[in-house]
Amino acid sequence: MGLLVALPASAAPSGAANGTIVLSNGTSGTGVASKGEFYSDQTLCGDGATTCNVAKVTVTDTDLSVTSTGTARIVTTGNTGNSNPFVLTGGAGSDHNIAVLGGETSITQTESTTGTSAALTFTLTDRKGTTATTDDTTEFGRDADDDGDIDASDVTVKVGGVAITPTIQSSSGRITAVVVPAGSNTAAGTDNISIVFEISKYAQGDPGSTPISSATLSYGADFAAATTTSTRTIDTIDNTAGTIKTTSNVTTAAATDSIKVVFTYNVTETHKSLMTYTTPSLTARGLTRALTGTETTASSGAFTSVIGLFNGADYDKLVVAADTTGVTTFDGIEANATIAADTELLARIGTIAPILGLDTTTQAAAGSDATFIAAIMPVADGEILTVSYSDVGASATSTRSDTANIDLKAPTVAVVSPAHKSWTNTYSQTLTADVTDEVSAGGYASGIIQGNADTLMVNRLFNTTDNAAALVPTLQATNSYRISRSITLVAADEGLIRWWVPAKDNAGNVTKYDDTRTKAQVAQAVTNPAILGVGNPAIVTSVPGQAVQLNLDVTAGTISATSTGGKLDTRLTTVPTGSMTATSTSTTVLTDSQAAFTTAGDTLVKVGDTITNLTDGSSCAITALTATTITCAALSAVTGGTGSTENDWDNGDTYKIVNSTLGDVIALATGTSQVN
Repeated sequence: MGLLVALPASAAPSGAANGTIVLSNGTSGTGVASKGEFYSDQTLCGDGATTCNVAKVTVTDTDLSVTSTGTARIVTTGNTGNSNPFVLTGGAGSDHNIAVLGGETSITQTESTTGTSAALTFTLTDRKGTTATTDDTTEFGRDADDDGDIDASDVTVKVGGVAITPTIQSSSGRITAVVVPAGSNTAAGTDNISIVFEISKYAQGDPGSTPISSATLSYGADFAAATTTSTRTIDTIDNTAGTIKTTSNVTTAAATDSIKVVFTYNVTETHKSLMTYTTPSLTARGLTRALTGTETTASSGAFTSVIGLFNGADYDKLVVAADTTGVTTFDGIEANATIAADTELLARIGTIAPILGLDTTTQAAAGSDATFIAAIMPVADGEILTVSYSDVGASATSTRSDTANIDLKAPTVAVVSPAHKSWTNTYSQTLTADVTDEVSAGGYASGIIQGNADTLMVNRLFNTTDNAAALVPTLQATNSYRISRSITLVAADEGLIRWWVPAKDNAGNVTKYDDTRTKAQVAQAVTNPAILGVGNPAIVTSVPGQAVQLNLDVTAGTISATSTGGKLDTRLTTVPTGSMTATSTSTTVLTDSQAAFTTAGDTLVKVGDTITNLTDGSSCAITALTATTITCAALSAVTGGTGSTENDWDNGDTYKIVNSTLGDVIALATGTSQVN
């Protein structure tokens, strides 16, 4: 009901102008501004404010903003118009009755009899029968017969195709409900009542939202079409107050008390399927996206829509969740086990939903799952997002479009010096890394600004007195910075020093900084997905999943005066592995009937070695052993990884045993030289 007049697609209206379509709300690529906007699947762009996974489209086309003509009929009670302006807001003026609006557009409401022989009261809506109830819009009946009052003659009601005489309920010069008499409700029916009435889109309760641009005023003895009338010149139209002031009063008298105001006004309109969005990822799934454009103000001629962007894998997860049996709401998508387990995706859809028009109430409403899916689309790195609309312009109908780039590729961080896991006894150190936003698959990069590559965090494991420092990185090449930080260590820092660089590009892409492996995956030595030396831009002080390690060793070695000779410890060079063969679960004892833990030589297992449960990600120090059993005081979770562990041995659990001194020098008493 937002659009009262539809323009024909076959020809441009008189005075039509060419329109434009523009993408916005993303980020402009550094060094490639001519390439337009860049978007990603990240909630925030690199500026920390713009929502980079929401593309906004604005169609500016005055031809789409159509004016409407309204009529108000007013009966005066005193001289008015200049000293007291005419009020159109649904209330009586100082010297006149309520302004009665004439009908402009016809509505047919469909209802059903119940057969209870009782009167039926129907609030006026745009309801179209029993099959469409969830999106009913309340409407108000207006003066359809243009006689200046509101009564039953302004509605046409039929039951079973037969016209009846209803009664009406009215308020503030408008019909709010129609009453079907009991005598017309003697038999039950379905969609057998039609109520025809007329509406006006002029917003009496909020006149500023439907501003009047021009008006004329005439007056006479009554509102009959044949009645002779006179006119008054309009002096002032006040769209905030909803009043019209004439240059002089209209004198009240029997021959002049019927005022007719004809006015031109704008409404905030909507055009369904106005903008079309396409990406190769969307097309590959056989899908289209044509969204409604909503006018920004009643007379702006600018229509906007927004759409959410997700990488293909996440989009498919959301579609599957929405299609799951029993899911009918957006809240149901959030509650889906797969979505709930993906905390990052869950947070992103929670943030994006209100931007797409789904507030908290709507998210719980039936059908909101489908509404959400229809407002998002899949994208892939390097793709082009194209938006278009059909413009009935000044010369001919044409398709106008705009494009933007999809950049899902995060910056790279390369450690320059010192190398990862270096050992040093030098207090003065310069830590250096390169941060580069390489081009995405489409050949362009959203880029990276200096402010998103200017932090280098240092963490002293045993003397945690330092933290992040804001630096001035040097530009190495387009979208590539080198960041260096000089630090002076002290003796108290001896041990492990960790450092990292948080980084994100202009499209908000963040390099993988967290170790998302499970405890079991850590125990199984699955490759750490966190990129070396990368920190979290949102919490720069948080130790990332794979910080660069520098070991400070300033304590001199000691010389043994008693033990001479030595060799490298090679015991358990071949790591013993196997599985739990006992059928009963144990929290302290592993049994492997195929093992030979006490065999002499380099395969000999000893008390103090570490055994790790590769199945659940727990480990412990060995306190006792036999040929086929290993005993520990208690298993506990390995360091790193996510999730919980059972901390026990179940039948079939696999294990490995390591010698913590493997590769160290073992001092012997058989040589002739001392061992350091």
